[in-house]
Amino acid sequence: MGYNCSFYDYNTIPYESRRHPIIAAILFVCYFVFELLYIPSLIVLSKRKNRRQPCYLLMLCLVLIDMFALILTALYCGFMLLKGEVFCSSPLLVYGFGVYANMIWCSEMLVCIALAVNRCLTIIWGKTASRFFGITQTRWLIFIIVIITTLCGILTPPILFNSTKASFFFNPHETYFPDLRKKTFIQVLIVNCISVLGPLSIALMQVIEYPTFILLTSTIFLTVITKGSSSMVYLTLNRQIKNEVFQLISNEFTPSSVSRSPKF
Repeated sequence: MGYNCSFYDYNTIPYESRRHPIIAAILFVCYFVFELLYIPSLIVLSKRKNRRQPCYLLMLCLVLIDMFALILTALYCGFMLLKGEVFCSSPLLVYGFGVYANMIWCSEMLVCIALAVNRCLTIIWGKTASRFFGITQTRWLIFIIVIITTLCGILTPPILFNSTKASFFFNPHETYFPDLRKKTFIQVLIVNCISVLGPLSIALMQVIEYPTFILLTSTIFLTVITKGSSSMVYLTLNRQIKNEVFQLISNEFTPSSVSRSPKF
């Protein structure tokens, strides 16, 4: 069966049954709100002095990944829910963003692991941490993560969005021809073990039929908010980012002092 759409008509599920405009509107709002909340942290972490610290460099990568992830989980999913698209209605679009989703999840997993190892080594063995996580080593690590992420996008089957169930599935014909063998469950579990809640809910959807309300709710609260909530964590719990954001704001609103004429 694969990705062949010639043996059935995707309109057997009516257009209106595939659309969820209210959910789409909520996702669009979430996208713009969370992207704006990430900008202050992005500005602070992008400063040269912070980019030269391995921990903050990895955090910068994580912020960028989350911002790109919101394009997928909020903007793209919102568009798909608004238009009622499934794989066979827009195969290239759905497949392309499926590859994009694999790359986002793979990169986030690897950066999170690197950041966790960095913090643990710093707390327990400071000298070992400086040896393995110097700024040069960290940059090479990020380069390796980029290569692995690219291979993940190219070599692994993409996970495809289905507007009828408002979630991602490896089966391109989900809701039309469910995969009765459930082999995709293991693939989902491996690819999506990243942020715990969102990907875990997607994995369970491969083998358990949930009511539509739960599917729609999980799309909003478990995928979008898990990606966007980090912006609030950076602004509230990270002292350096919070202080520098306040400093940036205060500098913007503090009137510049008028230079006095020199005295002779």
